[in-house]
Amino acid sequence: MVLAESAASLHACWGQDLTQTVPVGIEINGSHVRSAGNGHILAKASIVRRSSKLIVHNVDISHEESGHPLCIARVTNFYKALHPRRHSPVQPGRHLAE
Repeated sequence: MVLAESAASLHACWGQDLTQTVPVGIEINGSHVRSAGNGHILAKASIVRRSSKLIVHNVDISHEESGHPLCIARVTNFYKALHPRRHSPVQPGRHLAE
């Protein structure tokens, strides 16, 4: 599941201005269908739906040499807006009640 989340989250960053928004994982589910004892594995993330606030990926993880599926996952990321720090309206040494 870590590989599925990594693949989807990295792909969710593609084309985004990361100074304005960042993808935050809000849901992941998956089915492990087989294990791999040797060789290499391949993760392929494809977009199911993308909007201004959400992106949903299907992630297929397979054994590279045999092509057998190992895990099928779905990952949803929310695009969280980053806000610059605001200066406090209260001046140093003063309290809000004053």
